[in-house]
Amino acid sequence: MQIETSKSQSQAQVLIAASDPQTVSEKLREALGAADIACVSTTCGTKAFDLFRPDVASCTLVDLLLPPSGGLDVLTKLRRKRPNAPVLIFGEAPSARAAVEAMRLGANDVLETPLDPQLLQTRILQLITQDRHRIAAEQAARDRNGRISTLSRRERQVLDLVLQGLSNKETARVLKVSPKAIEIYRAGMMRKLGQRSSVVMATWVSQCPGCNASPLPHNPHSV
Repeated sequence: MQIETSKSQSQAQVLIAASDPQTVSEKLREALGAADIACVSTTCGTKAFDLFRPDVASCTLVDLLLPPSGGLDVLTKLRRKRPNAPVLIFGEAPSARAAVEAMRLGANDVLETPLDPQLLQTRILQLITQDRHRIAAEQAARDRNGRISTLSRRERQVLDLVLQGLSNKETARVLKVSPKAIEIYRAGMMRKLGQRSSVVMATWVSQCPGCNASPLPHNPHSV
């Protein structure tokens, strides 16, 4: 078994799980390293799963014939660890059946060896860029959900109505409270969400799938 690492603390990772360590050229590894992308190599499928970092943008290259259980088994386990992580499967003249199964399991592409270094580098950088955007969006969603979960029951009701475009007076009529009370609830809501403008806040919430106030459970400690 061979394990090779460089810049392990980088904010992007290329994991190369190949029976033959020379499948990916040294020149390509150097080019990725120059782009501040950590390269990690192993010839063992079990170790590949251990080396994979779900917390950073990545692209994993997996050999179809990787021991001990094959590349498709590694792909399945990686997908369980992080479902959207980019994975490229490669092999020598892979069969149509193997290619179809790899794509069904979530591979981004199936490549035939020998791998073209230039084309592979382009594909890796493309997938890592996409993965960075995906991770950033997921983090933004968690932040929004976390902030919304701090709202009190009344603040959440106000948020729902604000998102529907109701004014303070209209919101007050719906909730049967005074406009002044709505101003207070709204100020608290905006402060907790870290927003100053209702328009910006509405956009902030709407851009995040699953961040609407209604589906989230109320904070039992809020009033």
